[in-house]
Amino acid sequence: MAFSPKWLVRTGALLVMLGFFLPSMMVSCSVLGSTAPVGEFSIAQLADASGYGMNNSSLYLVFVCSLLALVATFISYINRDLAKYEPMVEAAFISLSLLVLIFKMMSVNSQLSNGAFKIDLRYGAFILLIGYIMAIVGVIMDFSNGEVPSFQSGFSPGRMLVSPEREPPTAHDWAVPVAPPVQARPMARLEVINGNLHTSMVRVIGPDFSIGRGATNDFVIPDQKVSRTHVRLRFAQGTWFLQDQNSSLGTYVNGQKVQAGRLNPGDQLKIGDIVFVFKV
Repeated sequence: MAFSPKWLVRTGALLVMLGFFLPSMMVSCSVLGSTAPVGEFSIAQLADASGYGMNNSSLYLVFVCSLLALVATFISYINRDLAKYEPMVEAAFISLSLLVLIFKMMSVNSQLSNGAFKIDLRYGAFILLIGYIMAIVGVIMDFSNGEVPSFQSGFSPGRMLVSPEREPPTAHDWAVPVAPPVQARPMARLEVINGNLHTSMVRVIGPDFSIGRGATNDFVIPDQKVSRTHVRLRFAQGTWFLQDQNSSLGTYVNGQKVQAGRLNPGDQLKIGDIVFVFKV
């Protein structure tokens, strides 16, 4: 089973969510030349803190965006048509989570540094770092393995919104569509003029009609001189055509052995010992 970069993104997002609650920094206070520890803080605790004139509630976006990035890796399980958008959604949430963390921590560091405080990193910060690295590498691999969506097929003047599976309209996008005239298929038949057959006339039903000795054919001729699938009659572009199916003794039209050709009303068709007249 091939390794999927989705697992890098999922593992990275989970590590970021775990690191959100683990101690990420040690805050110390310098007083009269000595340093006294104030305490260890996680990102979650900083998000709850409101002292020193700081409002850190936006740090909750670090956890929420990481959770949404994790959920985004399962989009293809919900709707395969949206699978190609997964890398873009993952990248958006991971980037937003990282940017919020960076800018907010820069703000916290700036405010604490103005006083007599010193900040040292703890193991939670390294778990956050590893998580972001894994998630970013996974997203990059996801982009390289998948199809980057294009938005050129959306609404624009003179264009229609089309699905990725369909070709875009070629002309008159805004014109009222007119259904093409339905071309009636003529009724064809084969009249027996020579040979021992249980019927004197065969109706050709459908635009692809097979004749042969095998039971799966549209018309069965129980004769050892007839191949299992001997010949096909096809209707296309208003005309009937004949196509021999590599039969053993061949197919004859008006006495001439043919592999494929057009059938005209009145043509005599010989299959084995049976001779038909083609009529429409």
